[in-house]
Amino acid sequence: MELPHPIEIDQVDICAILSNQIDNAFEASQQLSDTTKRNVSVKIWVKNDSTLFFRVENYVDADPLISNPNLQTTKADSQELHGLGLQNIADTAKKYGGALRSSYQDHYFVSTAFVCLNPF
Repeated sequence: MELPHPIEIDQVDICAILSNQIDNAFEASQQLSDTTKRNVSVKIWVKNDSTLFFRVENYVDADPLISNPNLQTTKADSQELHGLGLQNIADTAKKYGGALRSSYQDHYFVSTAFVCLNPF
């Protein structure tokens, strides 16, 4: 992917956003009993030379935003570090003038994070 100019975003922060999004999608996919529906799609793009988008989507049987609107972790050992991924994504995006949006579209859970390429 070509970026329009050097960006002022720490590579560690980019990795934090993507790794958390992808990890969540893979974990959700592993819960599907129909293995043919276990797929994860990752799209990264720049819009208007100013905003970097990270979109990760995965198939789900039902809309998780209905049964779990705050997307709290459902892991049995959630007392430790589990459940912090979405907050880390949101905090990192916000650090660069961006945000995290989660949605459900035709049996796909969609996580879209965006950051401003030159937030300051």
